[in-house]
Amino acid sequence: MRFKRFWPLLAALMIMTFFGAGCVGIETFPLRAQAGDTVTVGLGLGYTEYMNSFNTSVTITNNPATNPNTYNSGLIIPRSVFNLYPDPRSKVANYNVWLPTNIMDGTPLETGVVFDLPTNIPPGNYLARVDRSMGGAFVDLALVVIAGTGSPNQFKNETGPQNINDLENLPGVEVNFSAGKVIGAADLVIDFNQAIVTPNNINVVQPRINFGKDYFQNHQRLFFWNDNGDVLKVRILCPMGVDSKYLKFYIVRPSNSSDPSFQILSSSFFDLNGNPVAGVTSTVRPGKVVSSSG
Repeated sequence: MRFKRFWPLLAALMIMTFFGAGCVGIETFPLRAQAGDTVTVGLGLGYTEYMNSFNTSVTITNNPATNPNTYNSGLIIPRSVFNLYPDPRSKVANYNVWLPTNIMDGTPLETGVVFDLPTNIPPGNYLARVDRSMGGAFVDLALVVIAGTGSPNQFKNETGPQNINDLENLPGVEVNFSAGKVIGAADLVIDFNQAIVTPNNINVVQPRINFGKDYFQNHQRLFFWNDNGDVLKVRILCPMGVDSKYLKFYIVRPSNSSDPSFQILSSSFFDLNGNPVAGVTSTVRPGKVVSSSG
C-alpha cells in the first residue's frame, strides 16, 4: 500500500536517479506545469542526505535567456524533502561510476524536493533554484509554466489523499565513527530515557551503502541489534574488513516523541583476527528535526 500511494512520483524520481545518480538534475519534473501545480526536483549528490524541509527552500525567477519579464517568487517552503534509493539489483546501485567518489561516499541516493508553484505565476520560462541553509545553493533548474490554472497534487490512491511527508526521515540520531581503522567487528551498548520513548517504538537502521568489491574492496557487513528492556545492543560484523567510518547507523523514533537522549555506554572494536582495535571514536549526532505536528 505504501508504494501504491506515491508510485508515479517514485517512478519518476527513480528514473532521474538512474540517469543522473551523482549529479544534480537540470530540469524539474514535470518540466512543464500550470500555476499552482506540484513539481519535483531530483538532486543526486551524496551530501543531500541531510536536507529536509526545514533547511531547504526554493526560489523561482525568470530565465533571462528566454523570458524578458521580471519575476521572483520569494522563498517557497517545500512540501516534502526525502531520499530514495535504487533497487539493489540495478546497474546504478552496483556499477555507478560516482559511487567511489568522496561526494557519494558509497551512498547511491536521490533526494526529492516536492513543492507547489505559486498560483499567480504567469506563463513563461523560469529557473527554479533549490537552496540549502546548511551548504549553499544548487544550480538553477529549468521550469516552463504554461497557461491555465493547476492545483496541488494530493497523491491520491483508492483510499483518498496521502501524506507525502510520510516519505521523509523520522527524527532520531546518527551514530558515526572516526575513519582510518580496518574493522572486522564492533559491539556497542546504547542507553536512552525509556520514560520518553519505549524500546518498542525505536528502530535501528543501516544506511544504504554499496559494499560491492568494485568500489569498496569486498566490504560485506552483517548488522544485528536488540534491546533487553534497558539498553540497545548493536553488533556489526565485517568479515572482509571495512574502514571504521562505514560502520555508521541510525536510531529512529516516532515523529511525535521527544529526544530520549541516546548515549553510548560502551563501544568495542576488533580486527579480522578478533584482536581489540584502539583509537576508534564513536559519536552520536542529532538527526532530522521535525515540526511539532509530526
